[in-house]
Amino acid sequence: MIVILELFICAIEREDVVRFHHLQHNISDTGNDPDYLMREQLFRLGLLNGNYAQYAHGTSWRYEAGQTVLTYLVLVDLKSLDCLPTQVLSISNVVCSKSTDTLSPRPEKLCVDQVLVHGLRHLRYLMFDCGDQVITNAIKDQPTLHLFSLLAPALAGRIGKPKWLNSLYMNA
Repeated sequence: MIVILELFICAIEREDVVRFHHLQHNISDTGNDPDYLMREQLFRLGLLNGNYAQYAHGTSWRYEAGQTVLTYLVLVDLKSLDCLPTQVLSISNVVCSKSTDTLSPRPEKLCVDQVLVHGLRHLRYLMFDCGDQVITNAIKDQPTLHLFSLLAPALAGRIGKPKWLNSLYMNA
C-alpha cells in the first residue's frame, strides 16, 4: 500500500484566517518513523532551526484513492511562510465533513480545507479540553489562541443515523 505524508504548515493570519503551505510526500519505501520524516521535510524547507516551527502534531489519517494519508499539522510563525507558496483559508466558510453510515464512517467527499480545519479542531481539543501541557507551553501567540477559542470542539465529521439502524430498534 502507498503511504503519503501530508503536511499542513500553517500560521494564523487574522481572526479566522489561516495561511498555509500544503505538501504531500510518498513515504512508502522509506520504512522510517513518520515523525522523523515530517521533521526531515521541515528541515528541507528551512523551518526546523528553532525559530519557526512552534508545534507539530499528527492530526489524522485517511484512506484515499488506494493510499493511506498520514496528516500532520505544523504551526509556524506567519513570517516563515513568506518563502513558500501558500493558500489562505477562512475557517468559518468550511463545512464539517459528514458520514452517512455508522459502519462506514469515512465521509464520501473530503476536501483539503476540511482536513486542515479538522487538524485545527484537534489541536484546540488537546489544548483546551485535554489540558495537554506540550501544546499549551508551545503556543503562546494571541492570534492562534483566539482562533482556537472560535473553533467548535468537535474532533471529526458528524455521523448521520443510517436507515438500517431504525429497523434494528423496531425489531427489538
